[in-house]
Amino acid sequence: MKKPLLLTILTFVSLLTIQAQNVDKEKISYTYLRNPIEKLDASIKKYNVEVDILWIQREQDKLAEYEMELAKAEEEYQAEMETYNNKSLGKVLAERALIGEGKKPEKRHVKKPETLAIPELSILESKIALDGYDKGTDDAILIKVTYKEIACSAPIDAPKEKNGESYKLRKVKVQQPVEVSLITSDGNVLFTEVIKKSNYEHEILAPQGIKDSEWDKYVENIWPAYFNSQLSAYLESLATEVNELINYKFGYSNVKRYTELYKGDGKKYSYDTHLLTLRKAQWAYEGLLTDSQESVNQLKESIAEWSEEIKEADPSDKKARINSEVQQALLINIIEAYVMTGNYNEATDICDKIELMPDAKKKYLKEVENLRDFIKDEKLRNS
Repeated sequence: MKKPLLLTILTFVSLLTIQAQNVDKEKISYTYLRNPIEKLDASIKKYNVEVDILWIQREQDKLAEYEMELAKAEEEYQAEMETYNNKSLGKVLAERALIGEGKKPEKRHVKKPETLAIPELSILESKIALDGYDKGTDDAILIKVTYKEIACSAPIDAPKEKNGESYKLRKVKVQQPVEVSLITSDGNVLFTEVIKKSNYEHEILAPQGIKDSEWDKYVENIWPAYFNSQLSAYLESLATEVNELINYKFGYSNVKRYTELYKGDGKKYSYDTHLLTLRKAQWAYEGLLTDSQESVNQLKESIAEWSEEIKEADPSDKKARINSEVQQALLINIIEAYVMTGNYNEATDICDKIELMPDAKKKYLKEVENLRDFIKDEKLRNS
């Protein structure tokens, strides 16, 4: 008797699961115009970029001194060779036999100094552009970027062992503070900030361990070039950080956003209207840059259609056409659309509503958390 009863119960549960309504989603992406947090004066139409690296001159002086020593060593060598060539063979042999002199001169070795890579300022400047403005010099806002004094640790050579063979792994810690300022054409400083990332140490790590037997050759011939290539890449990444910061605060940027649109799904009921509204919203999002007002109108229509569907919601009945999960999913759709139509308070109200639902799904609560940040940011930019 127990087995038929168990089978009956399982069958009943399966039927409930089949009859319960589900949610389907589509991942979409769209690009929208993100306004600045701080708007520059309307008279400003252009920007210019100036990058200054405080330690460049020191490195250039090292190289210049090295070149001077090379030239001096060459002059000394040529003078000694001239003296040597002017001596008779007999005198050379006599000096060599009596006092150990008379051998052919050798050029003095000049050790090349350890220098940091000197980046191309034009490359760093090319990483920076203020969105929504033209590059120029006439009455332009100056984006002044200063790479302050750099700090590089002594190489840290960690001994390792693998399969009975000893090797070393080298790393160097670098700290490169970078400050960015926005200065008007009449010298007024509107903004100054040190890039957050540049306050932290950055590690340049050798790509692989080097055997002890090959270590000296590696350190002399390979590591310097590798270190400087990685340093150059890091300095360029800091210029990219500058670009992101100034555009986050002052730029009119085309920003790509990824989101999900939901619709009901089930065999018992039709959700064709959900699909039609989803498509309408998708096309509206995709047209935000090219036809902003029409896209906003279509999103408002989508909000109205989703809201009409939600009136049918019966959260207590899993088998209802608009059950609790379908309701929550449609509310998430509405929040995104409210943000893009500038209805930030309404979007926040729906976030509150979902969080107060006793059966709110974790995935929708997570989306609400992310959407709250989006609402806050957009409201700040458009208030």
